[in-house]
This record gives sequence, C-alpha cells and structure tokens, in this order.
Amino acid sequence: SFSACANLRPVIIKANEINLATNTFSSCSNSENLTIDGINTQIKTNEFYSINNFKSITIKGNYILFPSKTFYSCKNIQNITIIGDNIITAVNKILFTCKGNQNVTFIGQNVTLSNNYFESCANLQSILIYCEKMY
Repeated sequence: SFSACANLRPVIIKANEINLATNTFSSCSNSENLTIDGINTQIKTNEFYSINNFKSITIKGNYILFPSKTFYSCKNIQNITIIGDNIITAVNKILFTCKGNQNVTFIGQNVTLSNNYFESCANLQSILIYCEKMY
C-alpha cells in the first residue's frame, strides 16, 4: 500500500473491481490528487486515515460502499467528490471527521447516508448532494 507516503503526485487507480486494503493511504500528506475509478469499489475502514493537505480526492464507481471512519482524522482536504450509481455508507458510523476539509460532493442515482456521518466539521464549507433517491 501507500501508507505514510509523502508528496505523491497524481495517483489514479482504474479497474473494474477495486477492493483496497485497510489503511491503503493512511498518513499520506502533501499529495495532490487521488482518483479511484472502478465499477465496483469497496473502501475499507481507515482507508484515508490521517491524510493531510490533499487537494482533491475523487471516487467513482457504479456501486461504492463506505465503512466507518473512511476519512477519519483528515485535515485540509480541499475537495472530496464521490460519483456513483449506488453510494452506501455504514449505518450509524462516522465517515468524516473534517478538520479543515472544505467541500464534499455526492453525485449518484441512489445515495444512502447514515446517522453521525459527519463529526467535528467546523470548517466544512459545502456539502452538495445530487441524486434521484436519498435514503
């Protein structure tokens, strides 16, 4: 995985099936852009734990499943964009602890957001959700 890698320049992962290991990008800092583009995309707990200063993270897929604490203890991410037909988050689990994250966008057919989705998001400037059905 890429844990504790500093200064990664654009990272693009593209495949039909994407199933990343836990903590794949944990403790990465000062990287620019990360794009994950798959038909079925499974993200693990703490996938992006304590990443700091990323300019943007884009996750695309027909079916995207997020467990708890996916973006836990992240700071100063400028933009997080999630695009998928079916976007599902863990029930009653925290996905974001946003200390400085600025913008979060969800674009999808069906978006399922759990309780306690955002925590400690004092600096969050915008949340945009574009979907046909939201649960």
